[in-house]
Amino acid sequence: MSDNNLQPNSDPNVGFKVPDGEVGDFFPLEREQPPSDTFEIGLALGGTVSAGTYTAGVLDFLIQALDAWTAAKNASDLSAPKHKVIIKIMCGTSGGGVNAVLLSRALAYAFPHYDPASRSAPNPLHDVWVEGIDIHELLKTEDLDGAKQVSSLLCAKCIDRAAVLAGSYEGQPLGTLGTPPVRDYVERLLPVVVTLTNLRGVPYSTNFRSAQDRKEFYTDRADHIRFRVDVTGKAPPAPGNLQPYETGISNVPSNVTKPWSVIVNAARGTSAFPVGLPPAVIERNVEHYRYRYAVIDALGERKAVWMMPEWPYLIAEGFTKDDPYKFLCVDGGCFNNEPVNFAREWLAGVIGTNPRGGSEAHRAVILVDPFADAAAIGPVSDEGMLSTAFSTIGAFSSGARYQTADLSLFTDKDVYSRFLVNPVRKDPSNPAGNPWTGGEAIAASGLAAFMGFMCRDFREHDFLLGRLNCQSFLRKHFTLKPDNKLFDGWTPDQKKQFMTDDGDLPVIPLVGTAAIRLQAPDWPKNKFDPESIRSLIDKRLEKVAGMEASPLLAGLCWPFPGLVVKGLQLLGGKATGWIVDMIKKELKKTGLIA
Repeated sequence: MSDNNLQPNSDPNVGFKVPDGEVGDFFPLEREQPPSDTFEIGLALGGTVSAGTYTAGVLDFLIQALDAWTAAKNASDLSAPKHKVIIKIMCGTSGGGVNAVLLSRALAYAFPHYDPASRSAPNPLHDVWVEGIDIHELLKTEDLDGAKQVSSLLCAKCIDRAAVLAGSYEGQPLGTLGTPPVRDYVERLLPVVVTLTNLRGVPYSTNFRSAQDRKEFYTDRADHIRFRVDVTGKAPPAPGNLQPYETGISNVPSNVTKPWSVIVNAARGTSAFPVGLPPAVIERNVEHYRYRYAVIDALGERKAVWMMPEWPYLIAEGFTKDDPYKFLCVDGGCFNNEPVNFAREWLAGVIGTNPRGGSEAHRAVILVDPFADAAAIGPVSDEGMLSTAFSTIGAFSSGARYQTADLSLFTDKDVYSRFLVNPVRKDPSNPAGNPWTGGEAIAASGLAAFMGFMCRDFREHDFLLGRLNCQSFLRKHFTLKPDNKLFDGWTPDQKKQFMTDDGDLPVIPLVGTAAIRLQAPDWPKNKFDPESIRSLIDKRLEKVAGMEASPLLAGLCWPFPGLVVKGLQLLGGKATGWIVDMIKKELKKTGLIA
């Protein structure tokens, strides 16, 4: 039977029963407060496309700052406060999911950060985003050679190569390059959640009281996978440390963990921009879906209840519950572009809450989102099919972006349990004026966020801006009130040294190399000429059009096939001109060309 002709299992009793226990037996319902000298962090990495370069820069500096502070504490540096910070979970979607996987791999090693002299930083975050993916590679036709079908408009071979390198990365041992021997600021078995858009879907049903034996079905396509990653690279999760819905990942082979290729494939899936990049096939344990829950309000009480899927659809005819569940997936951002809830519920508990006041907060979700800016006004008239297509894609992305969080909580100055890092760039022509923020501040934002792939200078700018913005965020914004118990062990000199202009104190103090003020990168104007890729676009479109038309041509009599091919070639030429002109228009709009 073809994978795309599956039928529901004829055995109505196939599948699994409700778990033996309540939701709280498998997920934390309400977390206890951490020790007073400890602050817990959940990282939520939003969807990005090529703006993942900005997020990579933020993470690159965040680890540099935490390494420098930890090393200073270990060396008994009197200027380094002694409290603790622990990253408890990382969640990501689309490019954010890629960055979550890249960082979880790199954490086992010491790695260099950005060096202005060499314009490089040989670590997975920089190598994949700045060096690994470029339009000249994406427009190659090697993926079409010998292929029977076209999977995407762009060639993803360079992404596949970058994924293999990232999943096998090995840096220097911890304790070198200024790193501490142990990164105790990260949960040793780190939960990593990657969101996916499941095109097969997970069907559920409900019975209506008013109709006898009547079921109403709905299909959930906002999927996710929960991993537990051994960030030491040396201690794989023991069976008792894994929940039945988690997949263990470690450098060390064991009978309960999977190789890095499994989580890397999930990263490929969450970043598979529909049509632009090829989808990914994911295989997982079907029993994972036994542990999905929903939070409901029942008579004024919040409670978590199990959600049981329609197992005959997940365990199709000819399969058993011991067989892996396989599905085709695309960009996780289609339905969940900011996986904030996964981070919040892990920190606070499924029905718990995090204290929000600056004097009481002891946990926070940090959302890194390159596009958390003011929304553009959408079209009000029909400007053609392609224009409508781009507007529709934007609607999907922005609609998904607000399903999991109210961004007002991240920007409210009185809320200290949610923080936002998003692009901020001063206008050099008017430094005293309001800075550019969000998509306007980065080079990657044009072409539905594909612009960053056009030029290495664009990507380098956004990576460096991410580092700069992270430094500013840690120094000025990721702060608490000075009477918070986290600072009880601080000396008067430390408070005087690190206190902000607002009178707050930073959760992560900047010491050592992290305290050296970074310079704003120059705007990469006139670094890319769209005419340089005209011939590559032509070749790619011509081959894609020919392959897509071949099934239609097979049933036509001469001379129609030749006429159709000629028509496609003419259409391809016009499409190339339209694409080049569109790129020029976007470059001018963002000031990247004169």
